[in-house]
Amino acid sequence: MATLSQRIEALEKLIADLTPIAPVQFIVLDIGRDAPEEYERKKQQIAAIEAKGERIIVYDVVGARRNHGNA
Repeated sequence: MATLSQRIEALEKLIADLTPIAPVQFIVLDIGRDAPEEYERKKQQIAAIEAKGERIIVYDVVGARRNHGNA
């Protein structure tokens, strides 16, 4: 089994060997919290980014509930 310092060294080598990549934008869509205008604006922004051929990560929150300690 590798020691912690060996693992760190291996990770540092992997990171150093990676070629630089372009940053990836992400957007969170939360229909329960976003105002309708904001939600639509985000959808249009996603479409525009995808139309340019850029990568994007979209988090779509569905069915989330908050528990405020009530049983």
